Amino acid sequence: MRPTGVVQVFYGFADASGTGKGFTVAGDYNCSSKLSEQRVGSGGVVYRVGVWTAKEEEESSNWKEFSNVVQSIEDEATLGKLQNCELFMFTDNAVTESCFYRGSS
Repeated sequence: MRPTGVVQVFYGFADASGTGKGFTVAGDYNCSSKLSEQRVGSGGVVYRVGVWTAKEEEESSNWKEFSNVVQSIEDEATLGKLQNCELFMFTDNAVTESCFYRGSS
């Protein structure tokens, strides 16, 4: 048996606080690579940083954590970077985890 696909793991993280938010991931990941393809990555990192609006800043820290994770994943999907990928989302926030798996806290 000879495999035709490549399994690649790319690490990224998202975090949010009272005033700001951020997200990073490897900038050159490709979930459609084949074993026969030779790819040389640029080694870049994609990042997004920002501050909450006055209305968003009034939200709970749990809302901010979850909102930042969801928006970051949605942005990657909109760019078409999650095609043929299996996504694993990790968080240090128990409420975010509950919302992700159960739809609510």
